[in-house]
Amino acid sequence: MNSFTQSIEKWQSELKKFIINNIVDSKFTKLVISENKDFQINYVLGAYKRHKDLENYLLHLDKQSNKKLSKAEFDELSKLYKDLESYHLRNISEIVHTNFDFILKYFGKRSRKYKPRTSIKIINDKKVSTIFRNYSIGIYQEIPEDIDDNFEFIHCRQRRTILFSDIPLAISTNKYENPRINKPAAIEYYNDLRSFPGKKILKKLISPTPDYAWRDCWLPYGTGELSQMNSCYKSTLVTSIVLFENNLEIEALKFLKNSRNNSWSKGILFGFLCFDHPEVNYFKRIKDENMAIFFADILCPFFVYFDLYGTISPVAINAQKLINSMNN
Repeated sequence: MNSFTQSIEKWQSELKKFIINNIVDSKFTKLVISENKDFQINYVLGAYKRHKDLENYLLHLDKQSNKKLSKAEFDELSKLYKDLESYHLRNISEIVHTNFDFILKYFGKRSRKYKPRTSIKIINDKKVSTIFRNYSIGIYQEIPEDIDDNFEFIHCRQRRTILFSDIPLAISTNKYENPRINKPAAIEYYNDLRSFPGKKILKKLISPTPDYAWRDCWLPYGTGELSQMNSCYKSTLVTSIVLFENNLEIEALKFLKNSRNNSWSKGILFGFLCFDHPEVNYFKRIKDENMAIFFADILCPFFVYFDLYGTISPVAINAQKLINSMNN
């Protein structure tokens, strides 16, 4: 694993250069880096220990003459596997939500009413699923999206970030697509504002009052439930959580890339860090794009270690297979 450690150290060095060149508030970024450095040390040490305990127990079982596990052996194996799994989930969740809090501090009181929604979407077999969010979606159960069917994800793979400051305008000029939005209704909504400029000015003066006309442009969830007001966004910012090829040793890159079945030519794409807001022009180009890249790069190593000591680990995979075979 030395090559992975060296690669992460190289990544951290490049991240510091990026901060110096692009992030103005050095006090804030130092706080974020310091908090995440402590998280990373504790997380990696804890994951390594639990992973090693599981590996050693599998080696112990492999030396036994009995092919079938006893109940005591099965219980111990299940305990060690669940301990590793729950450790990953508990710590990743804490790390992500701590950074979500930092993100809210970054935006401060930019809006008088709505806070930006933040989520992390992870890729698994070309399907993209939301695994963390800083908001509630009610009873709606999200269905994983195909990465090649999502407008934002397609463009975000071509360049690091994508930002739309005025979605109604972008839809009316065929520059934005969203399956949740009724396109004819959205175009009518935008044309209605454009035909009466005073209405647009009035909306800005009394903003952010609920925009029910815009909410009506959004299709109901599969449950028939109307979209929540803050989920009917007019601004969105998405950046990729990615390890570029030049940040990894070739051997390490091949292992991670092959294990994730990731065919992206530029490196290893783990997922996306997404932001949206119900007001137009909420996000600031360049400044907020740099912020998004900063937090995506802060979070990326945690997903690397989550993979190495969990998702794609031969030890964890073999333990799970053995447990499943005993349960069948």
